[in-house]
Amino acid sequence: MFFVANSNFKTNNSYWYILKQTLQFIFFAISIFLCVRFLYIVVNEDAIYSRTFLKLVTNVHTSKQALSLPRRGNLFCFVMTSRKHHKDRVLAINQTFLRRCEYGIFYTDTDDLEEDIPYSSIFKSHTEEGNADFWKSLVALKHSYDNISSQYDWYNFINEDSFVLVENLKHFLKDFNPKIPHFFMFTVKPLMKSRYGSAKPNFVLSNEAMRLFSTKLFGNDTLCSYNLDSSIGIENCFKNAGVKTRNYGNSENHHDLGLSFDVQQSFNDKHNGLLRSAFINHSKQITNRFSQQLISLHHISASQMLTIELLLYHIQVSP
Repeated sequence: MFFVANSNFKTNNSYWYILKQTLQFIFFAISIFLCVRFLYIVVNEDAIYSRTFLKLVTNVHTSKQALSLPRRGNLFCFVMTSRKHHKDRVLAINQTFLRRCEYGIFYTDTDDLEEDIPYSSIFKSHTEEGNADFWKSLVALKHSYDNISSQYDWYNFINEDSFVLVENLKHFLKDFNPKIPHFFMFTVKPLMKSRYGSAKPNFVLSNEAMRLFSTKLFGNDTLCSYNLDSSIGIENCFKNAGVKTRNYGNSENHHDLGLSFDVQQSFNDKHNGLLRSAFINHSKQITNRFSQQLISLHHISASQMLTIELLLYHIQVSP
């Protein structure tokens, strides 16, 4: 009788031991799963945010002026902006170089602009959580090609503090085939050390490059992953897709000079006064750096855009 009871006790004890070990294992496995999931969310926060962000293009309003523009042509230009620049930069760009593109449009976050300004509120549903420039750039590229037109030869991404000489850009592009994937970035290298050396570059994509972006890169967190610097991030996306990227900066042998500083401030001693001292000393070193086929200027205010427009297109110097 004792042996039977002892045997039953051992059996029950083994049962509870196995149950305890099983529960501990399950608890341990769940803990590991939750930890791994937490780490995945932390490490891949940008990827998760991107999938959410890229789905938020809703309730888009497109102005009458934008709807009246041609759906095919040579150059499609778009400018990313926001409501805080509706009364200065947007008005200045609209009155100057944007109209020289066959299709020129602003992408913004509200629909309170006048209908005679070409705009689309594709960022209306987007929050400003975190640094969203990279994701907004992807949305702008996708919207341009898929929702507006896939029939343009070239697509020009323009920063809202830039002035583009469209005629020179078209002259530059005429030697390239838009049916081949091209990515041209017009970098900004300062001629002097100042805060103006951090301007974001503009870039131009061929029709084939845009097709690859739309079909292969958009929403692909592996090939097109987040980068805090949106320009570098976009360039890396196309590199990962096998597109050869050309980065044009200040060069004496190219007509693709991008200026990264405010020319007026460059004459001021507060910003090293490099241009100011050079002109006072009759130096040719600085003026030789300005190509006659200049394509873009950067860190330009609204008033400076209008001034440049006046000097280049409305004043004729008598011989």
